[in-house]
Amino acid sequence: MRILSVVTAAPYTSRVRSRGSMVVEFALVLPLAVMMLLGAIDLGRMVACRMMLTYAVGEGVQRAAAKSVNLVADVQGVVMGAAPMFQLTGSVIDVMVDGAVANSATFAARPIGSTVSVSATGSFQSLFRSTWSKTWTETSAAMRVQ
Repeated sequence: MRILSVVTAAPYTSRVRSRGSMVVEFALVLPLAVMMLLGAIDLGRMVACRMMLTYAVGEGVQRAAAKSVNLVADVQGVVMGAAPMFQLTGSVIDVMVDGAVANSATFAARPIGSTVSVSATGSFQSLFRSTWSKTWTETSAAMRVQ
């Protein structure tokens, strides 16, 4: 009878120890898994923002290459509308004609065959609040006026 009680007590004790070690392992692994997941989500957001800014600048340079557009503000409006996540302003969007920053007068007088380029700078806010939370990204594109 005494042997029977010892045999039945041993599996119960090892099961309790097993549960305790599983809880400790889970507590150690969970923060790392959550940080990796958040890092992957943040990286995906950063890539999506970069692609959005590149798309917006491409749309702006296509608009600038059309001879029928005569205002720099129209080009800047296209870029701002194509990248709503950045909340861009006209001060971070540069429109250039043949390498020189264009104002409305020089932009309207651009000849056919000249090169127009649009560049924009946007900021990305990371999910992690740290000193590296803002990453600036800049992109530009160029086309000939048709």
